[in-house]
Amino acid sequence: MVNPTIYSIRSDYSGEVPFINFMPQTLIEYLLPGTECLVAACPSGYFLIQGLAGEGFSFWHFTILINRADKFRITGKQELPSLNYTLKNAFSLLKRNCTAPVIFSEGQYNIGLLFDGEITAEFETGGPVSFLSISYSPQYLSNLSRAYPQFGCYLHESTEKQGLFLNSESQSITQEMRGIISHLLHDDCKDEFANLSIKKGRTLELLLKIAECPTQTSYCSPIAINKLDLEKIDAAKSWLDQVPNRSITLFEISRKVGLNVHKLSTGFLQLTGATVFNYHRKIRMSKAVQLLEETDWSIFDIGTEIGYTDGKTFSKEFKKVIGISPVGYRKQTRIRGGKSSFCLPQC
Repeated sequence: MVNPTIYSIRSDYSGEVPFINFMPQTLIEYLLPGTECLVAACPSGYFLIQGLAGEGFSFWHFTILINRADKFRITGKQELPSLNYTLKNAFSLLKRNCTAPVIFSEGQYNIGLLFDGEITAEFETGGPVSFLSISYSPQYLSNLSRAYPQFGCYLHESTEKQGLFLNSESQSITQEMRGIISHLLHDDCKDEFANLSIKKGRTLELLLKIAECPTQTSYCSPIAINKLDLEKIDAAKSWLDQVPNRSITLFEISRKVGLNVHKLSTGFLQLTGATVFNYHRKIRMSKAVQLLEETDWSIFDIGTEIGYTDGKTFSKEFKKVIGISPVGYRKQTRIRGGKSSFCLPQC
């Protein structure tokens, strides 16, 4: 089991922050299914800590409701490395003996928070802070590093360096990561064993998303691809071509084509030059381009057609891939008589 242990929380404003044995009404809307929880309360606000520990992994979701800007000194210990996602609002952390705090910005993640001893967390008022930390045991990462060497590097550096982070900069949480995180936190299975298995799969999926990031692909060792594996990867590619209107997961595709996740993700990258998710994103944007050029559908309807839940998210993703907003693309198309000069980038 991997369990973070928080020994104490101390507020600069009011001193010791006690853990309480009841659930304040204001926190009920933030409760997650199937998790254990701790609540700490003081005049500056509430700490709601919810988590679940399984074999080789644990995840801990923190909701902090602050009604007065304050600094909190948190003493504890946590197994390493971990993935850390700031889901809502921002805060800063300062580790003992460090000179500058690290800012956790909304919509970013980092690898390898070393939580051992005392850290100082500073929060401002202005809405709840939502933060997710997923920890993995050394043995879990050691086993996984046979397929993905970078995880072995993280494990080694976390032992040797004892710094606050293993990577120098935070990265942006992708839409696919958000979907996995949402399932991890909110899906509820009443059977305890099945629930742990599902949650473990989600935490592994997030690790594999890190391995699929473009900055990490050079770490992945090439694999030998036989004829049968090649056919299965081609089947995965063909299936992705047919489903631009839905979210996908590696495990879903793996089951569908009968190929394990490592061979699927690494082999797909070798054969196509793109990760599974980047390829699927290109397929979705190709469909969006077609609809923008050939229909008068609204941006919301086009986004929904290719699997996005709202027009804002679709527009943001479209601009990131194409370099121009969907509205701007459509204007360019009309000016040029039905076809835009923009081309989809290579994966």
